[in-house]
Amino acid sequence: MEQLRLSVTSTVYELTDHARVLWGGTANGITGIHEWTLTETADGAHVVTDESFSGAPVDGNRQTMQQMLDMSLVAWLAHLKRAAEQRSG
Repeated sequence: MEQLRLSVTSTVYELTDHARVLWGGTANGITGIHEWTLTETADGAHVVTDESFSGAPVDGNRQTMQQMLDMSLVAWLAHLKRAAEQRSG
């Protein structure tokens, strides 16, 4: 699958230091809403994501858009993990 790169200006709707961030934005007719909840654990942190896409491109091809969202989540979590490990190590 071809990777699509978009420039999105996001708005942070809610931020709880070291615990939660809720943000979203629109690009190319797709609105994304993203919530990340972080919980401290004995080994570091546990991150839970809740994400959604909506808009005409999503309605037109739900399977592909779900795959793109899933790939995006995996990539973002990998970046977050790398950054956290660099800071702690």
